[in-house]
Amino acid sequence: MQKTDWRTLLPAAWLASSAAFGASPPATPAPAAPVTLEAGARDSSLGRLEDIQAKTLLYEAQLAQAKAFNELQKNGYDAGTGGPFNPQPAAPVKDSADARPAQESKAPPLIVEISGGSQLSATLQLDGGNQVRVQAGSRIPGTAWTVAKITFSEVTVSSAGGGLVSLAFAG
Repeated sequence: MQKTDWRTLLPAAWLASSAAFGASPPATPAPAAPVTLEAGARDSSLGRLEDIQAKTLLYEAQLAQAKAFNELQKNGYDAGTGGPFNPQPAAPVKDSADARPAQESKAPPLIVEISGGSQLSATLQLDGGNQVRVQAGSRIPGTAWTVAKITFSEVTVSSAGGGLVSLAFAG
């Protein structure tokens, strides 16, 4: 049996991995002569290739999971509670004639906590008792308020009219 150097196997392995991931094959020609390997070398090369492909799929899935979790956090997901900032289920509506659109809260929220390092964030308590985590530039859900500035001692919000209000701490 003839032994083959690993460099002659590289284009064939690359072609196989490209086809597995849906990539178009490169413009390089395939080897002219068929390559023969000893049984142990073939199993070892294919086993390594399968291992690399499995790890690559795992890493891509973990990256997608991290991106999705980051997106959830940007939209108000709280990992401590395992869900969004509204922990109470909505009450069912009995009749559509009784249904009213949600009313926008006019009262400014209260500060529960200010935390962070270079990028500060704050936990605010809304008028209905729900809590939401915000950063500078965030719009406060259910209100017309937007967070203008967060410091270690205060949270300043702006209204639609452009007026600034410093929020009070929850008691």
